[in-house]
Amino acid sequence: MKETVNIFSNLILDKFFIDFFNTYKVVNLSLDKLYKKEFFKDGGVIFINNKSDLEIIDSFEHLQNFLIISDQSLETTKIEKELQTLKTPTDLNKIKTGIKNFLESKEISFEHLKIINRKLINKENKKECLLTDIENEILHYLIQNKICTKKEINNKILNLSPIIESNSLDSHLSRIRKKFEKINLTVKIQSKTNQLKIFT
Repeated sequence: MKETVNIFSNLILDKFFIDFFNTYKVVNLSLDKLYKKEFFKDGGVIFINNKSDLEIIDSFEHLQNFLIISDQSLETTKIEKELQTLKTPTDLNKIKTGIKNFLESKEISFEHLKIINRKLINKENKKECLLTDIENEILHYLIQNKICTKKEINNKILNLSPIIESNSLDSHLSRIRKKFEKINLTVKIQSKTNQLKIFT
C-alpha cells in the first residue's frame, strides 16, 4: 500500500502528479477542501499559484502539517515563519525531494512510539534514538499498514528484485528491535515466514 499524499491546488495536476509521484498515492484536492476538517487534519502539500490562492491560505492558522509551494511572495502574509515552504520556479527534482523530506519529517505515532525527523521516541519515558533512513522508511510503512509482506518492503523500500534472496531486511529489523529495547518500547515486530506485523 502506497503512502497517501494530499495535494491541495486549484491547478489541474492529476496526470502530472500520478506520473511524477508514482511511489505515492496522490489525492488531488481543490483549495476549498482545506475548509473541511477531515482533509485539513491530515495535512499535505499546498500549491499557491496566484494572489487569490494566497488570500485563501492566509485565512488559515496552524498550517504546520503542510508544505507550501509557491511562486508568490509570502512575506506579507500571516503564514507562520516556521512553515516549510518551497519557492518556485525551481527544478522538479528539488520539488520531489522537498515533498519527500516533508513527508518524512511529519510526526507518525503507534501506541507509545513516535517518529519525527528520523528520531524514534518513547512517549512514556521520553527516551529516544536515531533511525537510519532505511529503518525510518520501514517503520513508516509498517505503522501505516500494520501488516505487510517482506516482499513488499524488499520491493518498495530496499529495491530488491523478487528473484534475489537476501537477509538485508532481517538485518534491518534486528537493528530496529534493538533500538526498541534501548528506549524500553513495548512495541513488537513479528516476522512469520513472509509476513510482518507491528503490535504491542
